[in-house]
Amino acid sequence: MRVWQGRAGVVVAAVAAAVAGTGIVGLLDGVSVGPAGGPIAAPGTANAATPEPDPVVVEPGPTITSTAPRPRVTSAPATFTSQPNIATTSAAPTAPAAPVGLKVKGQPAGAALVEWSAPDIGDAAEATPAREVTGYKVTVNPVGITQTVPADARSVTLTGLDADSNYAIAVQAVGRTGEGAPTSLPLTRTGLPITVTPATAPFGTPVTLSGRVLRNTAWATAGSEVLLESRALGETTWTPVGTVKTDAAGTWRLVTRPASTTAYRVSYPGAYGMWPALSAKTPTATVRYLVAVRATTVKSKVTVSGAVRPVRAGTRVSLQRLTGGKWVTISGADTAADGSYAIPRTFAKGVWPLRVVATGGTTLAFGTSGQVTVTTK
Repeated sequence: MRVWQGRAGVVVAAVAAAVAGTGIVGLLDGVSVGPAGGPIAAPGTANAATPEPDPVVVEPGPTITSTAPRPRVTSAPATFTSQPNIATTSAAPTAPAAPVGLKVKGQPAGAALVEWSAPDIGDAAEATPAREVTGYKVTVNPVGITQTVPADARSVTLTGLDADSNYAIAVQAVGRTGEGAPTSLPLTRTGLPITVTPATAPFGTPVTLSGRVLRNTAWATAGSEVLLESRALGETTWTPVGTVKTDAAGTWRLVTRPASTTAYRVSYPGAYGMWPALSAKTPTATVRYLVAVRATTVKSKVTVSGAVRPVRAGTRVSLQRLTGGKWVTISGADTAADGSYAIPRTFAKGVWPLRVVATGGTTLAFGTSGQVTVTTK
């Protein structure tokens, strides 16, 4: 078989069988070549008696230009799935940002002051019209009360709430496309336990008032200032005693010396996150007369004398003797203008345990002296 060499040299293309079972090994410059290198017979002609082909000799000759298309090896086209471009920056916000600096403070009569600052928009790229604030919505949960205020508002006072209830108060910025994320804070009730120690005390002796300021009636708060007030028995108005702050443990203490039987109460003005409060209980310090006593004896005559405090002329005092395990009144007198008294008494020969009792009145409880023992002859 002879193949002419053109100006570009011998072009030989060996291609794997493109059609299974045809016996075509490839194309030689546009001519079908069989397995032995010879041409393939035209369809319908026998090919079994094809003689052994001559060796292929390449000789120079005229330029052969083939007009047949050159064979190309092709494979099935690859399939690619187009993926959308992934942006390296977040999408523009579609609602205002949340307000900042939220503060909620309970006030008297079930009012609550809510304060906030405008949302922090950030850089200029985020200052889109969608983030523009057109107003604010204040919501009180769990009751679901809402109130809307203008965009330039930075506070609102809510009314009609219950200072003995817990609330969560939220503020949202409202924009052209909707509401932003809420900012919320609790407003909790306040507990004010108060005790008086001792509950009963002689006139002029100290009484300690103590208590705590409890957030949500459970957690003591340090540094909270409270106001102590008193009301004497028989009075109708409360009088300030003083202010005091809770210590690191959340406890406050105040020492006082009541002049008469007195009730006490404590009030708390409220703070951020806490309601104002007034103590539910008004414990009383019962004040008794303070009675001093002494006795002088001359044979069978005994004079029991002393003084009663506070000084009140005409206070009735009684002389009592211990008989059979019981105190029995045996004589009496009234105090003088300076509060003094003197009770003379004649006793039979013997040893006598005695005491003096000042009769109580409206604002002071009865007071008892210590025991004195006299011996008469």
